[in-house]
Amino acid sequence: MAEQIQGGELLRRYFIANLGILAAWQGNLDAARRYATELTEWSQPRRLGLYLDYAERIMMLVALAEADFATAYQAAVSICPPEQLPPFGNQAFTGTLDLIEAATHTGHIDEARTHVAVATRLRIAKVSPRAEALAIAVSAMTAPDAEAGELYESALIHPGLADFPFEHARITLAHGMWLRRQRRHNQARDTLKRAAKAFDHLGAQPWASRALAEFRASAATGSRSTERNAPLSPQKRRIAELAASGATTKQIAAQLTISTRTVDTHLRNLFPKLGVTTRAALGEALRQLDSVEQSKSGN
Repeated sequence: MAEQIQGGELLRRYFIANLGILAAWQGNLDAARRYATELTEWSQPRRLGLYLDYAERIMMLVALAEADFATAYQAAVSICPPEQLPPFGNQAFTGTLDLIEAATHTGHIDEARTHVAVATRLRIAKVSPRAEALAIAVSAMTAPDAEAGELYESALIHPGLADFPFEHARITLAHGMWLRRQRRHNQARDTLKRAAKAFDHLGAQPWASRALAEFRASAATGSRSTERNAPLSPQKRRIAELAASGATTKQIAAQLTISTRTVDTHLRNLFPKLGVTTRAALGEALRQLDSVEQSKSGN
């Protein structure tokens, strides 16, 4: 209909933008990329920042669906640097949850906390009940462990999310991952199972797959949990650090003068030991392991 209206090109691109976001949520990632490309090619020569931000957000959601948190973070900060919320930045506001998720998964926890502090100062929670619920959720994602659990629970029961099941499922997934890091495996499994079911019901298949992968990872308890807390050998530690920094298997092998096969073998063993399912999560897992070791030495 927009194509048939004289001067309707701008309106058509608005619908294209939202179709791209929907495609990314649903896991139709090739279509999402096509929508993002069309938006970029049309908007760039016209210097339409709003639509360029839409294109970046589509690609950020594609990266999040694929658990490529480093790419998602770069897209997020191109829309909105962590220390600010630009005026009239529609996608900067609606993509706050995306930015914080990408930042926490890539080790940019200080930047994530700065962004939450800015959002708090600007009182985005006052915009709407939904915004208030999301503000609580991102606070949970950046809070100390002693405070995070209560904040997650407050966000998930907030009435502002009643009509936003996708965001509710995303916060449920984040909560389940936090519970797993706390070694609260029974609660983590229940929470992650709910997240996977919610994503599946919505047709958001990549997100359902992520929740199921986290659910399977949470199955390791008992002796395997004890094994996770054991110190890593110097070589394994270095491999994990390099992988967390974004180095490829080939780059790690060259730097440590070992075979790529050795690197892959160590990483396959490290993932269940550290309770992670992606390289992007290794940085946070190493920090958790250091925290456990420091607690032991303190005792």
